[in-house]
Amino acid sequence: MNNTPPMNKPFTVDSLQAQALKQRLQEALPGSPWQPILEAFNITGVLDTEQLQAISKLERMQLTRLLDKLESFRNGLPPILNKLDKDIRRPGVRGRAPKIYMLGESGAGLLRLLEYEDAHACGLNSETAICHALGMMDIHLAASRASIGIITDHIVNYGEQGVLRPDHQLTGAKTRILEVEQAAGSDTLRRLVTSLEHKQAFFASAESAGFERSVLMLIQLPRGPVWERTTKAWGQAIELCVEKLGKPLNFQIHALPLQDFLRQPDWNGSQREDWVNLYTTVPGTTVIQKAKNVGLEKEKVPSGLMYRTTRDDQIVLAALWQDFRSMTSKNPERFPMAGPDFLHLMHLIYIASHGFRASALELACLPHASIYLLQQYLDMHPELRTRLTKAIHFGRGTMRWNSTTIMHRMQVVINTFLAYHGWRPDGPLLVYSNAADWKDEAPRTFGVVVKIRDEALLMRPRDDVLPMGDELIEFEMALEWVLYSLFNYANELGFGRVEYW
Repeated sequence: MNNTPPMNKPFTVDSLQAQALKQRLQEALPGSPWQPILEAFNITGVLDTEQLQAISKLERMQLTRLLDKLESFRNGLPPILNKLDKDIRRPGVRGRAPKIYMLGESGAGLLRLLEYEDAHACGLNSETAICHALGMMDIHLAASRASIGIITDHIVNYGEQGVLRPDHQLTGAKTRILEVEQAAGSDTLRRLVTSLEHKQAFFASAESAGFERSVLMLIQLPRGPVWERTTKAWGQAIELCVEKLGKPLNFQIHALPLQDFLRQPDWNGSQREDWVNLYTTVPGTTVIQKAKNVGLEKEKVPSGLMYRTTRDDQIVLAALWQDFRSMTSKNPERFPMAGPDFLHLMHLIYIASHGFRASALELACLPHASIYLLQQYLDMHPELRTRLTKAIHFGRGTMRWNSTTIMHRMQVVINTFLAYHGWRPDGPLLVYSNAADWKDEAPRTFGVVVKIRDEALLMRPRDDVLPMGDELIEFEMALEWVLYSLFNYANELGFGRVEYW
C-alpha cells in the first residue's frame, strides 16, 4: 500500500520529541493498549473503529476515550492519529459506517522509536485507496485471529529488476498470493492487464518456485450487477493479456466477495464451492475474433481511435470501441428520460484519450481518439447534430458578442445537448457555462462546469453499490470535456467555425 506522504511534507517529529511523547503516554496510560493500537497502524496506515476495537479489546466508548487521551498528550506536536472528516461506506458492508483513523506524523515518530524504522504518516487521500487499505486490514486481522501466517504489503523481488507487491502473502509449505480488489469495468482494463502481466512475469521466474500458482482475489463488492461487471472485466483483461502474450497465463485466479470470505474464511481456496475461477469466464474467442463476428474486422477498428497509441492501448481501445457500439445501438425515444447510461457513455468517450496516457508527451497530445468517438456519436444521431448546429450558429453575423451573450449562447447549446438525452441542467445534475477567473493558472477561455449532486445518477438498474467520490469527479470531468469540445473542437466535429469562439 503506497501511503507515502508527499515529498514536500517532511517528518516533523524527531527522536527526542518522540521519546518525550512516549514517556508521557507510558506514565499517563499504564496498562492501556495504546502501543498495540499504534503498531497495527504500521501495516497499512489506516484502521476503522471496528478494527481498532478488535485489536484493543475495548468497547466503543472506551476506545473513543483512549483515542482522545492519546491526542491530549501531544503538547503541540502533530497528530498521533488523524481522524477522517467524512464517512466512507464500504461496498457490501451493512450498517452505520465506522469512523476511520490514519497514522499521523507523531504516531509515525513513535513507531520509528519502537523499531519500525520505515514508519511514516499515511498519505492516502482517495476513497478508493482508503477502502482498499481497510480491506487489507480486514484480511490481516482475520489471518492473525486464525493463526495463519500472513505478510501484508511487502515487496517480492524477482529476476534482475522485477518487483511484485502483492497485498498479502499467506505463508505455509508454499506461499499463496491474496489480493484485495475494488469494482472494475471497461475503463480499468489497462490497469487490470498490467497487473496480470506483472504476475505472469513473476510466475515465470525462479523466485516463484516457493509460491502456489493460484491467486486468491477478494473483491470489495456484494454479489450483484456490479460484481458481475467486475468479474466480466477481469475475464476480458485475461483474454486481452493472453492475446498479447500469445500463450495462456501460467497461474489461476479465483475470486470471492470480501465479506463472504470474512464470514467463512477459506485460506487455501478449496473449501468453498462458490469461488469464481476467472479463467473459466474467458470466452473461447479473442477480442479480435469477437470483432469479426460483429463485422468489425481487425484492420477496420477506427483509425482515429488508434491514433498514436501503443500496442497495449490498441488492444484495450478495440474492446472499448465494441462497448461503445453496443451502448449506442438504440436511438433516443421521442420523450427521452434521463438515465445513467448517458453519463457512462460520456465517460467512455472521454477516457479514450484521457484514461490511458502515461508520459508527459502523451498527455500533451490533442485528444484525437475522444474527438473521433464524439464525432462518430454525433454522426449516429443526425437529429442531435442538426439541433446543435442550429443552436451554435443561431444569429450568425447579426449578434454583438460580449461575455454575457457568449455564456448565454453556450448555455443554450449545453441545454440542447442535455435535453436530447432527457436531462435538465439545473437538477441533481448541475451544468452551466462559465468564464475563467483571471487568477487561475489555466487557459483563460470560457468553460463548462458539471456537478453531480446525487451519486445515484450513476447507478444503473439493479446496481447495489453507490459510486465513490473519486468516480463522481471523473464522470463530471468527462461530461465537462464533451460539452466544452462542442465549441473548442467545433471544426473537427463538423460544425464549422464558431463565430464567438
